[in-house]
Amino acid sequence: MLPVFHLKDCLVFAFLFLVLFGLLGWNDNFCWEKRPFFCEKILVLVKENKTWVEAYEHCRSHYTGLAYLSSDNMDLAKEETQGRQTVSVWTGLRFLAGHWLWVNGKPLGIEVSLPSCPSPPNRCGALNTLTDPLLWENRDCEEKLNFLCY
Repeated sequence: MLPVFHLKDCLVFAFLFLVLFGLLGWNDNFCWEKRPFFCEKILVLVKENKTWVEAYEHCRSHYTGLAYLSSDNMDLAKEETQGRQTVSVWTGLRFLAGHWLWVNGKPLGIEVSLPSCPSPPNRCGALNTLTDPLLWENRDCEEKLNFLCY
C-alpha cells in the first residue's frame, strides 16, 4: 500500500531535503545575481474614515489587523501618518475588561498615558498625529477616522 502524503508532510520533506543537501542557509552570492525576494510594509495608512470597529474589520480583511505600536515603530507611525486626512488615526488599542490592550493580544509594551477608566464611548485608542511626539488619545469608538493597519 502506498503512503498517503498531506501538504504538511510534503513541506516537511522539502525542508528536510534542503537542509540535508545544504541548499538552505546563508550564502555569499554575487550582488548582480537576480534572486526572488519578499517585501512587506510594516504599517499602512488607510485614508478612509471609519469607526473603530469598521477599521478593525477593514484591516483584518485586507491586511493583518489594526496596528499595534511599540517604541521601535513610533517613528515609522509618524512618517506613515503624514498623508492622513484626519487629525487622529485609529490603532489596535482598546479598553476591555478594565485594561488598555492591543486587540491582537500583544503585550502593551510601551508607556501609554490614557485614563485608567475611560467613559464608555471613549474606549478606543488613537494617535494624535499633530503632536511631536505622537500622543495617545482615548476617543469615541463611533468617530470616523483614518487608521493604521499592519
